[in-house]
Amino acid sequence: MKSIGTIENINLIGLKEYIVSKQGEHLMKMEEEVFSRMYEEKVFPEQVQVRYDYGSGNYTVAYGNIKHKNFCHSMFRSFFSIYETSNLAAFVVLSDYYMYTQKYNQPLYYTYKSENGYYVETVKEFIFIPNKFITACPFKDYSDIPISRIIGNSDLSKNMPDVGDETQNSLHDKMNRKMAEIESQMQEIKEKEEEQKKEIEKMKLAIEAKYKNVFDIMQQKKQELELMKEQLENQLFVLDTKIYGIRCFYGETVKFVCIAEGKKASVDTPVVLYQKIRFLDEELAKYISLYNFDGDNTSMFEDILRYREDLRDLFFPAGKSVSLVRISRDGFSYKSTSTTAVDGSGVISIYNMMQQYDVYHGGQIAILVRNGEECYIGWTEEDRISISDGNTFLSPQKSISSNIQDVERNFNGDIKEEKTNKNEVASRYFIFSIVQGLIENSKLIELPAGSVVTQSCPYIVFSMAENWLSDDTYGSFDDIMEKCNGTIRKNDRILTLCRISPENQIYNRWSNDRGRGYRNRTHDVYAEDNTIYPVNLIEAAEHEFLIKYEYREKIKDGNTSLQWEKSHYICNATPESYRETFLRGHDIGRYDFRNIQFCGHHMHVFISLCKDNWWSDSDSHANFELNSDEYINLTFLNTVYMKYIIANRKMPKRKVGAATNFSYMLPYLNTAMQYLKERESKELSLIENYTALMENWQVALTDWKLMNDIHVITDYQAKRFARWYNEHRIQEDWRE
Repeated sequence: MKSIGTIENINLIGLKEYIVSKQGEHLMKMEEEVFSRMYEEKVFPEQVQVRYDYGSGNYTVAYGNIKHKNFCHSMFRSFFSIYETSNLAAFVVLSDYYMYTQKYNQPLYYTYKSENGYYVETVKEFIFIPNKFITACPFKDYSDIPISRIIGNSDLSKNMPDVGDETQNSLHDKMNRKMAEIESQMQEIKEKEEEQKKEIEKMKLAIEAKYKNVFDIMQQKKQELELMKEQLENQLFVLDTKIYGIRCFYGETVKFVCIAEGKKASVDTPVVLYQKIRFLDEELAKYISLYNFDGDNTSMFEDILRYREDLRDLFFPAGKSVSLVRISRDGFSYKSTSTTAVDGSGVISIYNMMQQYDVYHGGQIAILVRNGEECYIGWTEEDRISISDGNTFLSPQKSISSNIQDVERNFNGDIKEEKTNKNEVASRYFIFSIVQGLIENSKLIELPAGSVVTQSCPYIVFSMAENWLSDDTYGSFDDIMEKCNGTIRKNDRILTLCRISPENQIYNRWSNDRGRGYRNRTHDVYAEDNTIYPVNLIEAAEHEFLIKYEYREKIKDGNTSLQWEKSHYICNATPESYRETFLRGHDIGRYDFRNIQFCGHHMHVFISLCKDNWWSDSDSHANFELNSDEYINLTFLNTVYMKYIIANRKMPKRKVGAATNFSYMLPYLNTAMQYLKERESKELSLIENYTALMENWQVALTDWKLMNDIHVITDYQAKRFARWYNEHRIQEDWRE
C-alpha cells in the first residue's frame, strides 16, 4: 500500500499500555464477532482501494460495499494482530524502528487513516495506532490539481508523456465510468449466453447463426473499452509518477543525514553519478576480509561511516559524487556471525548490523551524496524506487517517455512489442528528480546554474565504473580449485562447505550411503559446516571410473558465444571403451563434447567423525564420505590465491555447497584464509633458513608442490624448494 503521510510522534508508553489491555481481550479468539463490532464502530478507513474482478487496476469502495468489508477484514488480520496475544515482540520491533527514525531523522509512514486512528506500515510490521497516541502529517493532496498548475521542474516533466489538464481524480472517475460500461456489457453478454443456451436445445444451428454477429460486435466493443481503460491507466500512472517526481524534486521523499562535515568541493567541480548499485553485505564483508577492521559489532552503518574515514572513501567516491547502495543483491545477506581480518587482528561481526538493516530498510535503496569532505545518506521508499538489474541511471539521451508502458498494443489489443518495465523506468525518473532537486533546492550539490541531469552537461558525468577493479591473473575460481584439488592424500586438510548429515533410510542397518561396507555405521555422525577436517582415508572404487570432459549446448542460429563448461562423469568403463560408454550416457543431440579424458578409478574421500555414543562413556569413530562439491582441499591453496578470489569476487560457476552468492561464500574463504596464514607462517620460517623469498612466493611454492606431489613442507622439503626457487626465480616472476 502506498503511503499518504508521515508520523511525527508516537506515545510509546501509552500505546504499550493500550496494547497490553487489548491483548487481554484476545481479539482473534472470537474473530468474527470482534471484527463485526469494530467495523460498525468505523475503526477502519472510510474508503479503500480494491482490484477489479478482471483485468488490472484498482478502484475506490466505501463502507457498505462487500468488497470494502472483505478488504477491512484482511486489514484486521494484519494491522490488529499485535493485539492478539501477550507477546510484545511486534511492539518491540515497532519501538526500535521508531527510535531509529527519530535518531537518524528518517520518515515513518502511514498508509490509511480512519476516524479512530492511523494504519502504520514499516518494512516488516503493520499496526493500527489510535488517534490519542499519535501525531501525523498528511502529504499535500495533488489529486484535484492539473499537472500544468503544479509548479515543478519543467525540464524533468518534458521527459514524461503529456496528460493535459487531467487530474488523478478526474482520471479515476473516467476509468470507473468505463469499468461500469464494461461491466454492463459483460452482464448483457452473460444474459445473452443464458438465452442462447435455452434456445440451442430447440434450434441449435439457427440460434448460433442468429447470435454470431451480435457476439462479434459485443466482443469488439469490449476490446475497445478495455483498450481505452488501459490507456487511462497509463495516463493515471504517468500523472502519479509526475506528482511523486515533484515531491522528489522538492525533497519531500528522502531525508538526508549528514555523515561527515568539512570543506566543500568547488562549484565547477563535476558531480559523478555512479551507475552501479553497491551491496552492503558484499562490500563490508569483503573489506573486513582484506583489511583491518575494528568496529563495534552493534554499530549502525551510519555510525560506521561517521567515524571511519576509510569506509567513507569506500562508499563515497572522492570529489563530488552520487552513488546508491542496497543491503543485499538477492536477499541472502552475510550468513556468518563473525569473520576474521586478514592480519588476524580480531574477529569482527557484521551479522547484527545486517539483521537490523533488514528490519529497518528491507529492499530500500540508499542515496549517498558527497561534496568535497561533506557526506550525506538518505533512504528511498521501497514501494516507489526499486531497480532489479543493479544499474541506476538510464542514459541521459534515452527518453523516459518512450519506455513508460509495460507493453505496446495494437487496435485489437494484441501485444506488439515488449518494453522496459514501467515501474523501474519510473524509479529511475524519481532518482533523476531527487538528484535534480539536490542541485537546485539544496546545498548538498552545488553546480553552475542551468545544470540539468537529463541534458548534456559538462558538470554532470555518468560513470559505469565500479570501485573494485577485477583481474584474471590466476583465472577463475573453478580454475584455481581444479588446479589445487587434483591430488588428495590422507592427512590433507579439507574445508566443508555445508553441514552434511547421513542420507536416506538412516536407521536401516544395511543402508550406509556415507560409510564403508553394508552396516550403517554413519547414521549418528555429522560433518559440521565451515570446518577443517583431516582426510582419514582415500579409497579407490573397484568398478567406478572417473571421466572428465567439457561440454556446451549445440550452436543454433549462428550463435557462437556459448562457453565450454567443465564437468566429470563416474561410470563402469574401461580404458579401451570409456569414450563409447560416455557418449551412450549423454545427449549428443543437444550437446557438443570435447576433451573427454579417462582419469582412472574414482577416489572416495573419508573423514573420521565421532559417533553419538550417548549410551556409553567410550569414544568410537566412523569413516564418513564427502563428495567433491562439498569441500575445498587446502593443501595446495595459498593466501595469494585467496586474496585474489576475495578481491575480485571469483565465484564458482556451478553451485558449491548451499550457494555461490559472494556474501554466502565469504565466511568459508575467511576460514580458509586464516588456516593458510598459519600454515604459511610455519613454511616461511623453514624456507628462510635456506633462501630469501620475494613477494608472492606462495604461488611459486604451490607450483613446486604440485609438480613434485609434496603435501607437507618439512625441513628437508624446504631445502629442496629453496634450491629450485633460486634456480627459477630469475626466469619466472611470481609477483604478478
